[in-house]
Amino acid sequence: NSIYSQIIESKTGLQLPLLQNGKSIDSRYDPKKESLRLFEEIKADTHFLIVIGIAGGFLLETILEKRKDIFILALEKSQADIAFLQELPLIKKISENKNLCFCTRENLETKILELYVPAFYGNLQVIELRGWTLENKDCIADINSAINKACGLVSADFSVQSHFGKLWNHNILSNLSNIHKISLVQNYNLPLDKKALIVAAGPSLDDTIKTIQKEVQDYYIIATDTALSILSSSGIIPQAVISLDGQNISSAHFLHNKSSDLSNTLF
Repeated sequence: NSIYSQIIESKTGLQLPLLQNGKSIDSRYDPKKESLRLFEEIKADTHFLIVIGIAGGFLLETILEKRKDIFILALEKSQADIAFLQELPLIKKISENKNLCFCTRENLETKILELYVPAFYGNLQVIELRGWTLENKDCIADINSAINKACGLVSADFSVQSHFGKLWNHNILSNLSNIHKISLVQNYNLPLDKKALIVAAGPSLDDTIKTIQKEVQDYYIIATDTALSILSSSGIIPQAVISLDGQNISSAHFLHNKSSDLSNTLF
């Protein structure tokens, strides 16, 4: 069930939702003016914003109007709450904006991991509708935990990219500049009528392997060393296998797989 019960009008004629207990999160007098005050808390260098509490959507509208450089992840307690709020004309309007995404406390962590790219957005900031957090104290700890966990994972991943990204790209360009010297590749005829499918091991491979099996003839399959055994066990023979990290342990992923079925595979 939704935490909201009905829709009323403010003194200024704007529609806003009431909670089940009869209270309102937005100002019943002038919610638009109230949103302008809260907008001032957003830092100039913030480009990814988590807004805790959607309510009537007045703060979201203000941000979208005044800051075209911000992506907003706006949270409500449940999908039932979002469904209720989407009956409001303002929520319907702003939900079409590409810089806004609604989420619930259940999928908050997933959405942050999916959408927040530090290299692109820079700083992340969290802003809460105070009335919303006061009325939903039971889930604030979960929300903060999800944000901290997701940001920790994003930070760790970004740290690796920051430390090694330039080195990786330097090596890629250096290798490409010398590829003409490799006779094996030089004499290898690529089927230009097929689409390249680059396959790495991971959760998405589990989800798509059946599709690959059905359409295997349409692709030129390039597998990472860790994906080779998974493909082979599913009857999929890649045309090429690449070892991304030239370590001794990497060879264990493919040396034992070099069966007769892989005689035409380029390693």
